Amino acid sequence: MIAVKANQPNLLAYLRTQFEPIPPLSVNLHIEQCRDRYTQRKVSVLDTIAGIEPQWLGIQQMIRVERTGTRANQPFSETMFDRQFSGN
Repeated sequence: MIAVKANQPNLLAYLRTQFEPIPPLSVNLHIEQCRDRYTQRKVSVLDTIAGIEPQWLGIQQMIRVERTGTRANQPFSETMFDRQFSGN
């Protein structure tokens, strides 16, 4: 698995749009509460990859991790994307 970062803007934009119309292969929800922190992580996996740029054709799955919660009563939210290549 390799994280997708802002220095790959085309792939990042592509991944963001793929999770909207396609139902994920699997979804896992994890909730954690510790002292003044509440965190909810939702991991979604797609195995349908269509219309991707030729340089990324080896990608088998796309993974989105959405993390939301509160720290010291301050809300936070973060979304990360990963991709898994065939053979990994």
